[in-house]
Amino acid sequence: MNLVALISLSSSKSLFESDLSQQQNRLSMPVKQMKSDELLRESELQLVESREKTKDKVLNLPLLQPSSLEVWESGITLKRWDMRSTSMYVLIGSWFRMAMANGLEEKNIIQVWSFRVRGQLWMDLINLIDKIQKQR
Repeated sequence: MNLVALISLSSSKSLFESDLSQQQNRLSMPVKQMKSDELLRESELQLVESREKTKDKVLNLPLLQPSSLEVWESGITLKRWDMRSTSMYVLIGSWFRMAMANGLEEKNIIQVWSFRVRGQLWMDLINLIDKIQKQR
């Protein structure tokens, strides 16, 4: 049995004020800018696209924190929001608390990687600005 399979870059973006707003509490990633076509399995896609908010109708994911590579204990929820002209994947739930705990700031460039551990989808968030500053 594979412990980890298919590690792929899902998205790369510069953080905006709206990505770090406590009121909005979400990281948005436009679907058209996603790098991986194989991010979600069919059953996961149904959960992500569901408008229901019951506990069994959301996709909660383990997330590796950018500052420590430890699992964010509160987890994170992945949803898909379809709007008139575009669609976005969004990380919601405890996004704002995780971003603040890890010192994310506006204009930081981040990468969101996806991978599977024993079949379960995980996300890894990398703050490229933080990595560059530590190399200096």
